[in-house]
This record gives sequence, structure tokens and C-alpha cells, in this order.
Amino acid sequence: MRSVLSVGLQNIGDRWQLALSCSGIQRKQGAAPHFREAGVMRHAVHAFTHRDVHIVYDGLSQTLMIVDDVGFEVVKRFALRNLPDMIGELADRFSEEDVRNAYEEIASLTAEGALFCDEDRLVASRDAPRPALGLSGICLHVAHDCNMRCSYCFAGSGLYGGKPTLMQQDTARAALDHLFRHAGSSAHVYVDFFGGEPLLNMSVVKDAIAYGNQLAKETERSVTWSMTTNGMLLDADIADYFNAHEVNLIISMDGRSSVHDAMRPDRQGQGTHDFVRGKAVALYQSRRPQMTRRYGDGVYTYIRGTFTRRNLDFAEDVIHLYEEGFRHIAMEPVVSDSGAPWTLSDEHVDGLKEQYDRLTDWILDSRRRGDPLHFHHFELDVERGPCLGKRASGCGAGLHYLAVSPEGDIYPCHQFVGNAMFGMGNVLAEEAESPLTEAFKEANFGGKAACQTCFARYHCGGGCHANHWLLSRDLLQPDRLSCELIRKRLECALFLAVDDATEAV
Repeated sequence: MRSVLSVGLQNIGDRWQLALSCSGIQRKQGAAPHFREAGVMRHAVHAFTHRDVHIVYDGLSQTLMIVDDVGFEVVKRFALRNLPDMIGELADRFSEEDVRNAYEEIASLTAEGALFCDEDRLVASRDAPRPALGLSGICLHVAHDCNMRCSYCFAGSGLYGGKPTLMQQDTARAALDHLFRHAGSSAHVYVDFFGGEPLLNMSVVKDAIAYGNQLAKETERSVTWSMTTNGMLLDADIADYFNAHEVNLIISMDGRSSVHDAMRPDRQGQGTHDFVRGKAVALYQSRRPQMTRRYGDGVYTYIRGTFTRRNLDFAEDVIHLYEEGFRHIAMEPVVSDSGAPWTLSDEHVDGLKEQYDRLTDWILDSRRRGDPLHFHHFELDVERGPCLGKRASGCGAGLHYLAVSPEGDIYPCHQFVGNAMFGMGNVLAEEAESPLTEAFKEANFGGKAACQTCFARYHCGGGCHANHWLLSRDLLQPDRLSCELIRKRLECALFLAVDDATEAV
């Protein structure tokens, strides 16, 4: 197997860190892997071809490499066949020597833990104790009210099934007390302001930031602040405040005016595209470049859209936002029950995958022009990705991440707010352990049958719990359409990571 990129690995704690070089593959000597009589190893290796490039990725070790034709065919069979069988199967295409050499190279990488990592050996079983991660973040619903009437809003125009309500200062402070009290040994916590539209309650936002920063100072922690907003109330004073306090911002825009206005009207039913665009452009420009980092690399400012069956050509909306001047963009598939006219279905999957391919090509072109588009779902860092424990625990909803309603009620995440079945207490009341905690401990990919053979499980952690519940009323039943799109996005991200590495060397 002649790798275009060679691989060097260092064992860093409980994960493998990837390093790309051109110096040749340095390998430890070891025996070929043991294959189980009852079936294949529970590994996370994925071999695929994108734009005529053969890519191999181990989602557990995070090893990423390009292989030639013979290496590609051997790695696909490696966990299922022995060497003599492979030689026979591939005899019409490759010589015995080429197949043997490729097999030995893969076997050596497997012996050192770079490929075909055995999940049962490296990761705790479903019944074993989970990684000791404390509460690390909360979502403060400072406003259950909104100045827009988005058709697909999961929160029912920001009301979450209730009446218009703004969070009070003492409730926000109590929620922050709860976060810092349960953060354990965590040196860093994060707080997201959400709604409805959180800018409707800016006075409480400002007080919460001042109070939370004081708590961080007293406890020798750091705190990251973020907000998701529709942008309608943004102005120069608010921008100056957010910039001064380094608040991460996500502004909701769906792309082209025809798409945005159809789904995101104001209370009077009028389109909001042009108004929001002006606000968002001014804010974005005030923050460049120091506050428009990639997610995880510093203060970020993202434009976040939603695509539905009404804009199945959503790549055009991403490109439109780029042409409006934005360089950090996310575009999410709508999550809705099957009765809504904008819902996505299985018949759309192939076309949506083609849109991701179009975006991949467009991003490559933007890189070549020296003005890259940063598409959130393609921003994969294989060298500095999260630790194994974090990847295994997924989003952490109900455990490491909680949401708090304006009344102080605690929920597993922002999408469960208002659903009485998922209430987990109240920050203003005497604390008691919620029985839901145990349920969410189990709601990771270890407890989901559909995840056991999916190579992407160490990136999505088993998917969105709220999405599963909405569509199947089962936290352990992933949505097939969502899974298909997650896998496709990861393939595109891996291809772009390979392109990044080849450009670098």
C-alpha cells in the first residue's frame, strides 16, 4: 500500500493524535490482529472514495490517510477476511505481492493501535461507569417571546407552549450558581443565551454576564458566553457590548431572500431578510477578524440557517450568504414531525448529499482563491479533536449540559424546554437528584443499536436526543435521515481535511 500521506501517531492520554508527514510510515512490529470467531471487531474504520480519492479513517483513533487502489480494497476486507482469501478475491486486479504488502502494512498499523482499534478494549462498556465529567454548560432561556414568527420554529414562536415570559435577574443568577456549584473540577464553563429572542431581555443578559464573570473569578474558572439571536434588535451599542465582552454570536439567516422570507417573517407576516442582513453584516464586519474564528479556536460569529424541502438546493443559500460577506456559516436540516409541509424525508437524501458535494467543491475553490468559506459541519480537527471520553458521551444533554426556562425550571437541553416529561427540577428550589439523569447517561451511542456499526458514532455521540424523541418517542432510536446526512457531512469534512494536509506539505 503506497500512502500518499504517511501517518505518525502519539498516544495522548486516552486518544490517539494524528500527525501528517511525508517521511514514511514509522511502525511498531507486532502480530496480525486477532479476529473473533463470532464476528468482526467493533471498530470504527471507514473506507470511502470522494472525487477519485481513496480515504481511510478510524473514528476511534482518529487516524486519517489516503491509500492507493490495492490498499483500499484490502482495508475494506481486513476485518472480514484472512490474507489467503483476499489474495484469491483480488487476483484478477492485483498481484499476490501487492496484496500481501498492503495487508502487512495494515496489520502493522492495527497492531500499534492506529487502525481497527478494538472498541471493547479501549472504551468502557455500556454498563461501566461513564467518564467523570461535571456540569460544564447551561442554556439560559432569558426570553420566551419572539419578534418573529418562523414557520418551522420548534419552540412555537418562542413561547414553548406557554405565555410570553422574560427571565428575572434572580433566576438567571440562581442558574449560574447552579452551574458553578455542579461544575466539579471543571476549569471552564460555558453559558448560552437563548429564547425565543434573547435580545428582548438584554438587561438580564448584561447582569448575568457580570455576575457570572464574578463567580468565575472567585472560583478560579473561566467562562465562555454565547448567544443565538435572530438579529432583529442588533444595533451599534449591543455590538460594542458583545465585542467588549467577547460574546460568541450565532445569527439566524436562511440564505436567499425568497427562502428566508418564506420561513422567517416578522409578527405582521412581512419578510425580514433585508432588515436582518443589514444588521448582521454590520455586526460581522465590526468583529472581523479577531472575533470571527472557527468554532473552538476563539471568539466566533456564525450565520446559521435552516434548510427544508422548500430549499433542497441549500448549497445556493450558503453561497448566497458567503457573497453577502459572511465567511463562517452553518446550515442545518429542519427537524420537524412528518405532518409539516417543510419536512424532509427519505426521498430527499440523495439530492441533499449532492448539495454537500457541491459545497465541498465550492469550499475548495474558495480556498484556492485565498478567501475560504468555513462551513461549520465540515470544520473537522483530526489533530486536536475532543478526548475519547467526550466523544463517547456525545452532546452531554441532561448530564453535562442543561437548559433553564424563564421560571427556573431545568431541562436536559433547550429543545426539551416546556415538555413536562423532561423536567429535572428548578434552580430556585431545593435540589434533588432527577431520575432522568440515569436515562440520559444511557442515551449515548453505547445504548443505541443503530450506532454499533456506524463509523461516525464518535463524532455525533449517538445523535440529537430531542430529535429522536420528536420523531420516535424513543431516546435510543436515531433518525435514519439524520444519520445519513451526518455520515455524508463527515465524509466531506474528511476529504477537506486531507486536502488541507496535502496543501500543507
